Amino acid sequence: MKPLTTTSSTYFVAGFQAVPALVGLGVQDYLNRTRARHFTEGTLLFNELRVCLLQESEQYVLLAQSCYSQGLEGLRIGSAAWSIVSFYYSAFFATKAILGTYGCWMSSPNHWIEVVDATAGSLKLAYRTIPYPTQARGSHKVAWAAYYRVMSTLSNFLISPDAIVAKTPVHSQESWLINTRNDVNYEPQVAFKIGAEFESSFLPTAIPSSLKGRLSTMLQVARACNVLAKENAVRVGLSTGVWNPEPTRAAWVQNRVLRPQHPSLAAFRQSEMALLAF
Repeated sequence: MKPLTTTSSTYFVAGFQAVPALVGLGVQDYLNRTRARHFTEGTLLFNELRVCLLQESEQYVLLAQSCYSQGLEGLRIGSAAWSIVSFYYSAFFATKAILGTYGCWMSSPNHWIEVVDATAGSLKLAYRTIPYPTQARGSHKVAWAAYYRVMSTLSNFLISPDAIVAKTPVHSQESWLINTRNDVNYEPQVAFKIGAEFESSFLPTAIPSSLKGRLSTMLQVARACNVLAKENAVRVGLSTGVWNPEPTRAAWVQNRVLRPQHPSLAAFRQSEMALLAF
């Protein structure tokens, strides 16, 4: 998957102009509607695809932040395993957000977008409907293979030390993240083991260093991916208005992710506890 350069990605994002008719329209829906395969800068199709691609990228930024927050909230013995799942999706969404600003996108191994010409002023994108070239199998494994391949080509990607681990595969294994998610998600004994590890290692005075094993690794990667997505969004100037009607992206996160649950919902949750304790 060929991406834009760090320079042309800024140029690509700077060309964004909102199109009311495309608000809320996903990339796949747009591609299904147009049935186009090639998109050249200066054409209506290119501009419309850019709108959908960047809107979706910013939505992924927000979803990544939401999942990260939920992962942190779930750090307790009984739900530590689900925090791993939340952290996984946080990382996954953050990488999709990054790829979109580089003109790349993937919905499945047979449906993906890459750059044909990264020259500012004559950008060209192509929608591929052939299998992505990798030995990986499974939509998420292929997506991670594509992401890491893109990262390997962006040697000049300016990031802070906090985001370094987001650029390379965990333990040199491109599928580590999705394999870990699958183990925790579908194997109850693994989920129970994660809870036991959390219980035995957790120290209130040593957070997050007292977290161990796969939980610690997934948290670190999710955090790094969010930092990378944030730094990239700031660098390219990503701002599409998907956070409307909130006035800013930060306000969307504050009011829709971080704000305490409404008291009536908290009371409802408490009222449901009798169903669980038996």
